[in-house]
Amino acid sequence: MTRFKDCSTSCNRLNGHSIQFQWFRLVSHSPLTELNDFLRFKFSLIMRNRADIYSSVDVRERFSHSKESRLSIPLCLPWKEQDYTEHASFTEELTTMQKNCPVHPSCLFQTLRWASVLSILCLFSSGVYGAEPTDTLRILCYNIHYGQGMDGKYDVERLAKVIERMKPDLVALQEVDVGVKRSGRVHEAQRLGELTGMAVRFGPTQHYEGGLFGNAVLTRLPILDVLIQPLPYTESTPQLVTYPRGAIVVTVRGPGDKPLRFISTHFQHNVPADRLAEAKAINEHFAANNEIPTILAGDMNATPDSDPISELLKQWINAIDDEAAPSAPSTKPRSRIDYIFYRPASRFELIETKVIAEPMASDHCPVFAILKLKQQ
Repeated sequence: MTRFKDCSTSCNRLNGHSIQFQWFRLVSHSPLTELNDFLRFKFSLIMRNRADIYSSVDVRERFSHSKESRLSIPLCLPWKEQDYTEHASFTEELTTMQKNCPVHPSCLFQTLRWASVLSILCLFSSGVYGAEPTDTLRILCYNIHYGQGMDGKYDVERLAKVIERMKPDLVALQEVDVGVKRSGRVHEAQRLGELTGMAVRFGPTQHYEGGLFGNAVLTRLPILDVLIQPLPYTESTPQLVTYPRGAIVVTVRGPGDKPLRFISTHFQHNVPADRLAEAKAINEHFAANNEIPTILAGDMNATPDSDPISELLKQWINAIDDEAAPSAPSTKPRSRIDYIFYRPASRFELIETKVIAEPMASDHCPVFAILKLKQQ
C-alpha cells in the first residue's frame, strides 16, 4: 500500500492499472489574513488528527473566485505529522506554496510558523471526538447518492437525520460530493460531520464538475490512521463510461484501546470483471493477516450470489440477515448490493443486522449492524 505525499509526481500501479493524482488549484483574491486562516486551520487538523484527508477544508466556501492569488493543495493524502516536522519536507511544501502564491515568502513563512504553533496548542487542548469505545459497535453503510433524494432535492440535512436515528459509532459513506457543481459546491463530508457531531474523513476517487467525488467515513471513535487505497478499474471510453474506484481505510481506537480498522468502498457499477478484481484487491490488501480486527462496508454493486461477493467471503464474514433483504432502489428495493463484512470471525459477534426502510433521502437504503468485538 502506497502512502502519497507529493501528488504532482506520485503514481501507484495496481494490477497493471496506473492511477495518477494531480494538484488541485485554488483561486482567490482574498487578503493574506484569509490565507493565514486557511493555513492555520489546515495545519491544526494535521497536528490534531494525525492524518489530514482534506475532508474538513471546504476550499470553495473559504475562497472567492479571482486570478490574483493562487495556492496549490495536493489531493492525495494522508500526510503524517512527521512529514511536517522534518525540515526537508516542510521546506519543499513551503517552496511549492511560494511558487503558486504571489505573496512575499517571508509572509508565507510567518503564516506557516503561526499555523504550526496554533496547531500544537490545538493538539493539547482538543478533546476526544466522541464517546469512549465500548465492546458493542453500531455500524452503518450508506450510499448517499451525492446528496440527492428520490424527490430530486439535494438535502444533506435530511441524510444527517437518517444517520443520527441509528446512533452509529462508524459510518461508511459512498457517492459523496465535495465542491461539485451539481450539488451546489457543498462539502458534503464536512457538512455531515458537523450535523452528526462525528469526525469525518473523505477519500476521493475522481475529479467531477470542478470538485471531488468518492467515499467517506464518519466516526465517534478517536482516529489513529487513515489510508486511501486505489482499486483496479477499467479506463473509461466514449463507448463505456466507468469511474475510478478506491477505498478509504480509517483505523480508530476501539474497545480496550486497541486498533480497529474500518473500510468504506464502492465497486464498479457496469463492469463485472472490475468488481471481481476489486474484491480480490480488497482481500489482498486487508485480509492478509488477522492482526487488526476489520470491518468492511460499501456498495459492492453485486448480489449475494455473485462472484465478487463469493470472493470476499473467502476472507470475510457477511453481516447479512437470513433473507438477504434488498437495499436498492430505496423506493421499492429489489436487489441487495450494500453490505457490511467483518474479519476475523473469532473477534466479532453479530448482534443485529437489518436494512433500514428509508425511501426518500437517497436511492439506496442504509444497511445497519451491531457487532460485539471480543477481547483477546
